Amino acid sequence: MSTRRQRNRAELTIAIIKAASARLHRQGPDALTIRGIADDLEVSPGALYRYYDGLDSIITALITNGYLDLAESIQRHATQPDAPLDRINAAAHAYRGWALDNPHHFQLLFGAPLPDYVAPIDGPTSTAMNQLAIAFLRPLVEAWASGAITIDPAFHLDADGNHQLVTKIVELSGLDAPASIGPWATAIWSYVHGLVALELNGQFRWLYDDDASAQFDASVDGLIALISAT
Repeated sequence: MSTRRQRNRAELTIAIIKAASARLHRQGPDALTIRGIADDLEVSPGALYRYYDGLDSIITALITNGYLDLAESIQRHATQPDAPLDRINAAAHAYRGWALDNPHHFQLLFGAPLPDYVAPIDGPTSTAMNQLAIAFLRPLVEAWASGAITIDPAFHLDADGNHQLVTKIVELSGLDAPASIGPWATAIWSYVHGLVALELNGQFRWLYDDDASAQFDASVDGLIALISAT
């Protein structure tokens, strides 16, 4: 049974991350400072060091939580449709939806690295990123397994880098896929991510007024038509 001190410590550990996440949501990654987080909690900056080694530890927790939250959102949406191709579509839209709801967190995950921050090698951020990769690419592998998509042999490249992503996913998730799906997996994730990142950065404003949903829908539909077996 945990003691009151242990419970208080656990609560404050969570409170620090919640405060940091709220600050990130309001002001962006550059606002993540020990003093700023401490001010939000109305405690001294030194108090935070009783629970975290420093700002890097807090940022690592935020990045880890972000990857896992995005992965959970993708998995939740992508498992709802029955048709394999619709699951790919749902995964892409969940990716965009999470990014639009959490633009600063998306920037922390995928934008320019914060000065002086170095993620721990093979640490929690790497594990969480693997979960995101599995969540996003699982519908693609399942669609291939069902025969809903085909892999063009002409697109099969033999470079080792094209095998590593799928090999890693197979290793971590137990999914089965041919090595030739590697370039497609990389291309599809890059395609969807690129559309979302460009939208968040305002690069598509010359194409639409306020909402890029129709453009994103058409782009993803075109991608799915390209890989569809029918």
